[in-house]
Order: sequence, then structure tokens, then C-alpha cells
Amino acid sequence: MSLAKSKTASCRKVRRAGIILKYMEGESIAAIAAHFRTNRPLVERCLDKAITFGVDRGLKDLSGRGVKAKITGEARSYILSIACQSPSSLGYAQETWTYSLLKAHIRRHCKEAGYEMLSKIGKCVLQVIWKRENKPSQYQLLFGKT
Repeated sequence: MSLAKSKTASCRKVRRAGIILKYMEGESIAAIAAHFRTNRPLVERCLDKAITFGVDRGLKDLSGRGVKAKITGEARSYILSIACQSPSSLGYAQETWTYSLLKAHIRRHCKEAGYEMLSKIGKCVLQVIWKRENKPSQYQLLFGKT
């Protein structure tokens, strides 16, 4: 009940809590949908989730939405090999890569290199790959070698 009246919780949780409370009070699904100015399928999904997984889990989003892109280790190595080259050696005017330039280059040349999965790569994915691969190893941390 406190979640349904909360001013600080997320709007989705507050709405879901209100839907569950109204249903427990005996209101029809159509009346609940009208009260919350939403559609009947949304109310039914909320109630189905609460019945199937329990009220606590029904208030939260289910995990696993969408399909996560799979970038293979070879594709990551390809990205890093491009990033470690100077853009000027590949015909660009710049001396250092920007994420935008690197992204554009990879998108343009990934199919001919055999990594079609990289044709829609974004800047944030490049940042994650670069940061993950450029962490110092345990050896480097222990012995101060770079």
C-alpha cells in the first residue's frame, strides 16, 4: 500500500502496485485500466506476472528483455588491432582515433574483414571493449611493470 502511494519510487512500480491493490479489492480489469488511463493488456500482464512470480517480483521488470549482441573474441581482437593503428596509416588526416572515427571505420570495413556482427557497433560498445582490454594485468599491478 505504501508503494502505491509513494512519491519517490519509480512510476512503473507505483502503477503496478496500484493495479495489484485495485485487483485485490475486487475491481474489474477494465475498471482498473480506466482508472490508470492505460490499456487492458498492460493490466493483464501486470497481474499475470504478480500471480506467476509473486507480488514482490511482479512489481519489478523481468530480466532478459531483448537479444544481446554477441561479439566474438576475434571481433574484439579486430577492433583492438584497428584501434592500435594510427588513423593516418589508414588514410585519415587525424593522428589519433576518436570513438566516432573508429566506429565509422569499423562499420565501413567490418564486412570485408569477416566481422559482419560489427556493422551496427556503437560508441559505448567500443568504450567498453577498450576499457576492458586496457586494464593492467595482475602481474603489472604486482610488479609495477607496464
